[in-house]
Amino acid sequence: MEKYRYNEKELAFIEASCVPIAVYQFINERVVTIALSDGFCELMNFKNIEEAYDFMDSDMYCHIHSDDVTKVANATLNFVENGGEYNISYRRKRGDNYIVLHAIGKQIYKENGERVAVVQYTDEGLYNSAGEYKAVAGMNHDYLTGLPDMNYFFKLAETYRNRAKQEGKNLVMLFFNLKGMQAYNQRYGYAAGDELIKEVARLLIETFGHDNCCRTTADHFAGCAERDGIDECLAELIEKWKHINQGRGLPVKIGVYDTKYGMVGAATATDRAKMASDSCGDIFESKVAYFTMDMLHRAEERQYIYENLGRAMEEGWIKVHYQPIVRTSNGKVCNEEALVRWEDPEKGRLAPEGFIPILEDAKVMYKLDLYVLEQVIKKLKLQAETGLSIVPNSINLSKSDFYACNMPEEIRRRVDEAGIDRGEIVIELSERSIINDTEFMTSQVDLLRELGFSVWLDDFGQVYSSPELLQKTHFDVIKLDKSYVDQIDKNENSKIVIAELVRLASGLGSETVAEGVENQKVSDFLNEIGCTRLQGYCYGEPIDFEKILERNKRGIQIGFENPKEAEYYAALGNVNMYDMSSVSDEADSLRDYFDTMPMFIVEVRQDEIRHIKGNKSYKRFMEKTYPSFRENSQGYVKGIGDDIFFDAVLQCRDSGKPLIISIRGKKNDVIHLFIRKIATNAENDAVALSVVILGYVDNDAELRHKEELKRIKQERKIYARITALNGDIISIFAVDLKTDNFVRYVMNENYRHWELENEGQDFYEKIRENSLHMVYSEDRKRFLAQFTKENVTRTIASNGVFLLSVRLLYDGEPRYASIKGAIVEEDDVSRLIIGIVDVDSEVRKEQNYYRNLAEISKIANLDSLTGVKNKHAYIDAEAKLNSQIAGLTAPEFAIVVFDINGLKIINDTLGHQAGDEFIKEGCKIICNHFQHSPVYRVGGDEFVVIVQGQDYKNIDKIMADFTADNMERQKADRVVIASGMARYTGERSVSLVFERADDSMYKNKKSLKLEKSTFHCAISVL
Repeated sequence: MEKYRYNEKELAFIEASCVPIAVYQFINERVVTIALSDGFCELMNFKNIEEAYDFMDSDMYCHIHSDDVTKVANATLNFVENGGEYNISYRRKRGDNYIVLHAIGKQIYKENGERVAVVQYTDEGLYNSAGEYKAVAGMNHDYLTGLPDMNYFFKLAETYRNRAKQEGKNLVMLFFNLKGMQAYNQRYGYAAGDELIKEVARLLIETFGHDNCCRTTADHFAGCAERDGIDECLAELIEKWKHINQGRGLPVKIGVYDTKYGMVGAATATDRAKMASDSCGDIFESKVAYFTMDMLHRAEERQYIYENLGRAMEEGWIKVHYQPIVRTSNGKVCNEEALVRWEDPEKGRLAPEGFIPILEDAKVMYKLDLYVLEQVIKKLKLQAETGLSIVPNSINLSKSDFYACNMPEEIRRRVDEAGIDRGEIVIELSERSIINDTEFMTSQVDLLRELGFSVWLDDFGQVYSSPELLQKTHFDVIKLDKSYVDQIDKNENSKIVIAELVRLASGLGSETVAEGVENQKVSDFLNEIGCTRLQGYCYGEPIDFEKILERNKRGIQIGFENPKEAEYYAALGNVNMYDMSSVSDEADSLRDYFDTMPMFIVEVRQDEIRHIKGNKSYKRFMEKTYPSFRENSQGYVKGIGDDIFFDAVLQCRDSGKPLIISIRGKKNDVIHLFIRKIATNAENDAVALSVVILGYVDNDAELRHKEELKRIKQERKIYARITALNGDIISIFAVDLKTDNFVRYVMNENYRHWELENEGQDFYEKIRENSLHMVYSEDRKRFLAQFTKENVTRTIASNGVFLLSVRLLYDGEPRYASIKGAIVEEDDVSRLIIGIVDVDSEVRKEQNYYRNLAEISKIANLDSLTGVKNKHAYIDAEAKLNSQIAGLTAPEFAIVVFDINGLKIINDTLGHQAGDEFIKEGCKIICNHFQHSPVYRVGGDEFVVIVQGQDYKNIDKIMADFTADNMERQKADRVVIASGMARYTGERSVSLVFERADDSMYKNKKSLKLEKSTFHCAISVL
């Protein structure tokens, strides 16, 4: 006999039902599963329907109580062989407890004469070993709540509907879904969960009446009521819901189906009420949603997509398009991303965001993703056959793929069978898909990378932007979400954030891709900050393979990167043109041109040189100093043999060592340069070098200045006063050095409230008097101490300029300002020029930058669970000690290794949350004993202390106290920590000291286990 198969539509209808149903068939003397519903999966606690089918096919009696297995098996066999009614209650394991299931079934004959058995299941509550349970013929009420079971409720609802129709009344069907029941059971236990269910039932009975509601599955309820007054009724119900079970309840999602949309059957009305309930999404407070026809249309759309996925792949409705990813350093295509497009003959183009979430919810997304992989493999093989260059192609995987099948193995098998190099396939995983199950998903990432596939983190920043995720596993490339890129043109803070993200990725050994690049200005900025790859409509929209071939034939393709040059151009693109500190205060002439040091990159090949890129500071410098210069990033020019700059570049290229030189420009100016080698192109021996302009001296500036004075004497006075300063000037004061008479030039009207005259005497006294309401209180004392005539003139005589940074009050709020002073000669009179410059935005920007930098550094070196230093910090400390050992300057130190006993048992019995608390308690004990030494968490339950200084001198006593404390904790059945210590005695590296400490720890761990066993034996004897 062959297995009966429902058509796709019938099967999808059964599987989508919220009622716990299973359909079986008796074939070759065994029971075979034909169909299962979502309600069945939820009741039986399966992750998805695929897991349910696999389980039922392999051992459907696995979780049934051992005393009930024979009874259930015999009853099932008798039912499928002899027919009649199937009515049995039995115990099934759920977590650490057993629940009572009531199964009622009947046999039906299909159109082809085959007989199948349809069984409906009901959860009758937690089994109490002191109680009894039994199957009752005709039983029609829920064992736990006393409510009608689903079948009986549907009969009652049909009667209620008919009576209401005769009386001209309208009804609504209600569906109630408790949010967070699984977590509630884990936290309080299943008994407490059952008590909450019973409290909910009592409230529903009080509101709607006993016969007008039922429990459909474990934490789902349905109800029927009149439409009139339903809004007020539900509002009152939600208010009461907050107080049931002594306030220790859960929020509820309530869906309402109004019969104005049709007098459908009770089961259909319940399903539609559930659609409304599901539309509430994730909630933290109870919420009501009403059914609309749009929900039904969306459900039908979901059903259509689910039913037609196979056909769409077979008949080519789903096509794979490819979007180029361009290398910033050479403008060539270095990768292509495979993206799906569904062109439906009936519904037209379906957007990916429309059908992908549906396939993910249905747990069948893996079918589409493997289909995309197979299309990519075909494309790569055709590409090779046509002679077109090949770059790695990336495919996007869903989180659900890894639960539906062994995805890494499925990918490996297909790629290897096709004879494709694994390096040509890139896997993209979104940040969202990893963060919700980090431990499992990072293990899959590591497995894929071990198999030789590159793994990229997609959409970084879309939701989480979690540096903690980057600490747990390595990604070859991090894709910055379009939301970051869109902000680049809008504000400077966004530029700082994205620059720091690129810097963070580079520090972790990952390259970066910026998504959504739409214009050349954004592209240039990303190139400058070291973002290595770009993707967006600026470079090309996704197109199918046929169009790629067509563009190649027509010669309008961007052009593919030579894979042999990929490493070179990756190093070149990774250079951050802004990764230089600001110039020092002494280099005031440079501050007129740029905020960071000017930097550019050149490439040298034999005796030719070409300019590749430069940062904004460099471009501003060249525009001001050499306006006729034009960048040439495409062609080479001949280097001049006796040119100092070119000779210096060649010297750096050949030696590989950084070089600092000074060269004279065409205008008798002097430029100080720092040159560094970046990388060598193995294909053509070209070498890329970065050049930083450290300083600039214009020797003709004074001469030009004097000529201007002769032409416009009066304008020169004002010009001299203004150009003696820089920044956003608030006010300028010209002060006679002998008389202290002053003239004020107000440049910013917002600061007139200082009440200082435009002209006056006793400049210093007037300024100091006004400081009471002009200078921020915390800076006033320092201002009065430094802003004296003696100090100002003495500082200028010594340094050439007087500088003082204070916070000034503006509208009652402090703003950073810089007070600068210089002496100029005007009409043979020496005058002091004092300027007050608003630098608030610059200072706060810098503060924000270093605050972000410090936070990133802190995150990268601290363990998120315990707060002590992490493995990365230990590696840094180890490297520093190894350097000291090599230089014969190593201090006295010891290594102590710790391992917390019993963590696995805690995790397995009490859960990972309890395990985390166990780890934190152990860490606290270690820190209490080693109060003067750094503690590192280097593994799940492993810690290391590097002991120096005072702790090193007392190491024997500390270890003895720790051992004694450990024994007391073991007797009290508390946290026990194995430990081992080794002193540095001249070993070649820290790792050798660590190995001795680790060996000692394992001996201690074995000893502790033996002592614990002996102790428990002694207790049992006593």
